[in-house]
Amino acid sequence: MIAHLRAGSPTLAHEVVAVQVVIHYGAAWLVGKHRIVILIRDSDPIRAHLRINDTRHPPGAHQPTESPPMRTRTLLLTAIALPLALAAIPAITPLSAAPMASEQTVMVGGAAMYPSRDIIQNAVNSKDHTTLVAAVKAAGLVATLESPGPFTVFAPTNEAFAKLPPGTVETLLKPENKATLTKILTYHVVPGRLTGADLVKMVKDGHGKAMLKTVQGDNLTVSEQSGKLYVSGEKGGVGEISIANVMQSNGVIDVVNSVLLPN
Repeated sequence: MIAHLRAGSPTLAHEVVAVQVVIHYGAAWLVGKHRIVILIRDSDPIRAHLRINDTRHPPGAHQPTESPPMRTRTLLLTAIALPLALAAIPAITPLSAAPMASEQTVMVGGAAMYPSRDIIQNAVNSKDHTTLVAAVKAAGLVATLESPGPFTVFAPTNEAFAKLPPGTVETLLKPENKATLTKILTYHVVPGRLTGADLVKMVKDGHGKAMLKTVQGDNLTVSEQSGKLYVSGEKGGVGEISIANVMQSNGVIDVVNSVLLPN
């Protein structure tokens, strides 16, 4: 970040007023007749490099030995500039507190899904899964899907829920239907971390079909057709896996375009 500040007058007793802030790799201040440049690297203010240029003398001119008052003034400039430098960079976040730029993310519902985040932390950012997130909250399953798991979640989109008969979602979200809602949602969750490659192998080993035991207790059926994977519910719903291998810190999400129904 580079910030240009200008004093109201050459004396340091006047208030310093910020006039411009530009994103960059350092910070610069103009205070009175002195230009103070502070370069911040590695998001580490402690490693700041401070350079003070006395602009009262033209380039190449003899610079007089700094007198005690000048040293005092220099120290005062430093005392003013460094806190301003630190105050000007509040948006810098340590890398450990944010997803690493090197993470391989998958876009779902207009948002990047970070492997370092858990299922809930990612799902709440998908614009295509607002109904699913609301249902998970209503069923009280947030803590479960935030736990270490791991889980494989077949996540129906908003359009998938819209395929259900009119009023079904609204009815399921009512408190008195929490048990039914929980049964349906946990039917979309399989213990373990199953990638697309794992599912393909299981289907091949099963001669065209793979049975997955869900957290709810009933089975889902995975099949392959024309190079695409499909998941079927025992009572109804056949969903194509439209986005696979959305890796999470506690499992994996596979986006499906239908709601799967258990017996």
